[in-house]
Amino acid sequence: MTYTIFISRELSEDSLFHQLEAYNCDVISQSLISFSPISFSHFPSCDYVFFYSKNAVRFFFEQINKEIDTKIKWACIGKSTSDYLYHNMNIKADFIGNGKPKETAQEFKKVAQGKKVLFPRAAQSKKSIQTLLKEDLIVIDLMVYNNEKIKKPFYQSFDLLIFTSPLNVEAFFENNTYQSQKIVVIGHTTAQALEQLKISDYIVASQPFESVLYEKTLEILNIQE
Repeated sequence: MTYTIFISRELSEDSLFHQLEAYNCDVISQSLISFSPISFSHFPSCDYVFFYSKNAVRFFFEQINKEIDTKIKWACIGKSTSDYLYHNMNIKADFIGNGKPKETAQEFKKVAQGKKVLFPRAAQSKKSIQTLLKEDLIVIDLMVYNNEKIKKPFYQSFDLLIFTSPLNVEAFFENNTYQSQKIVVIGHTTAQALEQLKISDYIVASQPFESVLYEKTLEILNIQE
């Protein structure tokens, strides 16, 4: 039997998901979101800069054209974002969350309460951390990029759907109906997007990493490597 799998991101050449071809799996990888920068001219003074995503890191630093105060501390919602910050900007995060907004907010509050925190973000961001901590931090909001659903419809039948963001969920189901496929999501905010569509049969990855999504895929398809 051949399984058709959709994952809502472009896969790198060394992605684990390419290994599924050996198990009669057809993997379709495509982000349903387009990204573009939002210009900003001012870098406000702050104690921390908190990043929600790798794209926030990318679009923020693309527009920074002055030397950054060495006293600023850096925070990331999870390990994949902190890894991107380190490998691409040579900056080691002072705080790294576990990818889960509520737990990350509780831990970040311990180190940043009362501090001025800059949140570079997407225009469509849920603003989860800054919303949870708006009474505990001096929040500085900064939109640095736009993330929009692609206009081109996407139609195809799949056995397994893997979603990596709430906006990808919205974009997919604007053009496709739920056919009782198995679904894996990268985190709880993405799961909430399914709940809003009255879809409750899904699995949330224990950690927001591609490797964990891959492990869940193997479990669902009953594949033993």
